[in-house]
Amino acid sequence: MDTVFFQNAVGGIVFLPFLIAEIPDVSFAHVGLGALYGLMVGYIGFGLIFFGMKRLTLFQYGALSYTEVPFGVLAGILVLGESLRMNQLAGIVLVLGGSFLAQRLRSQPAARVSKKAG
Repeated sequence: MDTVFFQNAVGGIVFLPFLIAEIPDVSFAHVGLGALYGLMVGYIGFGLIFFGMKRLTLFQYGALSYTEVPFGVLAGILVLGESLRMNQLAGIVLVLGGSFLAQRLRSQPAARVSKKAG
């Protein structure tokens, strides 16, 4: 949990000069929308992350977290109408396929895996 705090603190410090530079040109509605987004990501997003971390094994959580980017790309396509290039599709297939295979190999008994290796 300390790592997440420090990552967010460093991110806030790095982007603070940009925020200060843009404040005169930002409307009150945009500030409110940004605050709402920050609360949603900060409380709901990280709350769900920590909820999942407590209930999943480390391996399951790691495999699941790798799927964040492909699902973000798919959400951009479905919600925002963005286009999908071939290299993005290949990346999605590799990440999802790797997570699936890693989870599948992890769930196999050790004896079966060692027989295949030997």
